[in-house]
Formats: sequence, C-alpha cells, structure tokens
Amino acid sequence: MANLDFILQGLSAAEDHFASTHHVFSLPNVTTGIVASAFMNAAGASIIAEMVAPFSDRIKVFVGVRNDVTTLQAIQTLVSNSICPILVDTATQAFIFHPKVYMNRNAEQARLIVGSANATTGGLIRNIEASLYAELNM
Repeated sequence: MANLDFILQGLSAAEDHFASTHHVFSLPNVTTGIVASAFMNAAGASIIAEMVAPFSDRIKVFVGVRNDVTTLQAIQTLVSNSICPILVDTATQAFIFHPKVYMNRNAEQARLIVGSANATTGGLIRNIEASLYAELNM
C-alpha cells in the first residue's frame, strides 16, 4: 500500500520541502537511504547533514558538480559531518546530472520525495517547487 501526497512549495503556505524532507529522514531503524541533488550549496548541505549524519554509513549522497551552482563549501560540509558524497561530473555543461531524490527505508517502510527541489535553501524552503511524497509499505 502507498500513501501519496503532492508538495507544492511556494504556492501553499502549508507545504514545504524542508518539513517533508525531515519526515523522510526521521524514519527509525534505517537500512538504506539516498539523496540525489543536481545542485547543493553550503546551507543546503548543512540541512541534509543534520538529517542524515546519524546514519551516514547507510546513505548514499549523490551531488552534481560542474554546474556552476554546487559549491566546494557544500562538499566540505558533508565531509565534515562524516558523509562521503558521490560527486557526479558529466565532464561537460552541455548536459548535467539533474535528479532530486530524497529516500529512506527500513524493513517495514520507505519514504520518498521525487521532484524539483535541489538541496539548497531555495529548493528546500524558498523557491516554488513541486514534488511527489510517497510512503510505501514494504
């Protein structure tokens, strides 16, 4: 069974990716997780690090680089919080790594956000962003 919700940040005061992402990463007894973000800045990295540092050994963090948005400070923030990011470099700006996925799961449940919100303060808090939030019974 799946519980699905639509997040429309910026057009509805009640919806934002910050709170939804916190809910994804508050799942207990985590077995695996993923963060995949095209862009990440230091503030976004701090938000993500706070949420995933307790289980950093069970999560993969993919971050796009060579896009003139992701910062060295973002990567340093992750590393200083014992998170070893996987940097995705397409070797050209003609096409870039562009997903935005936040997922966590345990033996009973998975929580997932797939949409437009990058791991930046704009993406998680300020911008007009749209995503699907799903809770899945494993």
